[in-house]
Amino acid sequence: MRNRTSSAAVTVTSFSLTYHSDESRTVLHDLSLEIEKGTCTALVGESGSGKTTLGRAIAGRHPSTTTTEGTINILGRSAYMLQDAASALNPLRRVEWQLKQALTLRNTPRSEVRRRSLELLTDVGVPEPEVIMRRYPHELSGGLAQRVLLASVLATEPDVLVADEPTSALDVTTQARVMKLFRRIVKERGLTLVLITHDIVAASLLSDRVAVILEGHIVEENDTASVIQSPSHAYTRALVAAATSTEVTTAGGAINESA
Repeated sequence: MRNRTSSAAVTVTSFSLTYHSDESRTVLHDLSLEIEKGTCTALVGESGSGKTTLGRAIAGRHPSTTTTEGTINILGRSAYMLQDAASALNPLRRVEWQLKQALTLRNTPRSEVRRRSLELLTDVGVPEPEVIMRRYPHELSGGLAQRVLLASVLATEPDVLVADEPTSALDVTTQARVMKLFRRIVKERGLTLVLITHDIVAASLLSDRVAVILEGHIVEENDTASVIQSPSHAYTRALVAAATSTEVTTAGGAINESA
């Protein structure tokens, strides 16, 4: 772990986590990580590597059936954005209700809820927000649902946002637009973003630093350019090799061209 600085938004120190069910199973092993305020760090690894478990722990969302050792310190409030927007949004309620529920958590005055809801939808690039407010989640495209979910998360005014695979269910063009949106939100709001992804391409385009996780261990952690261009661990090299330079270039071009 790097030396701790006053600008650290997230500090993970010697953190381990064990699940308890029929038998105990430790899934995170003595992890240490520091994330600076206003930056994006990607937690990268295959399914079952422990990246989602660490992300949930950072957001304080790990199950009560776990025990932990070590510490996770957060500067300010944290929020967790689920992977599947369609599942995260209440299918029986209109978009307006979803945002109202989130704004209520921040004690937004009743008279301000509708105005703030429209502002949030506009901020995340939702077209015709007044129309979208009246729709149900199943009436939204994947990209729109993702933006609505992001708006509802931002309504709680988090300082640290943990986003779990936010582009995995989207087509390539929509993925690029959503990544560009996240990049803008981080910059404009000074938000600290923890991106959980198996996709080294997404990590390379959005993050400032990358932590590669394998079987509950951080096997490599460095600035993104160093991880992509000169990976030091065999597992990281395999991840990078799986994502061709053509994929990285194409995705980067889509981000630059998307609105």
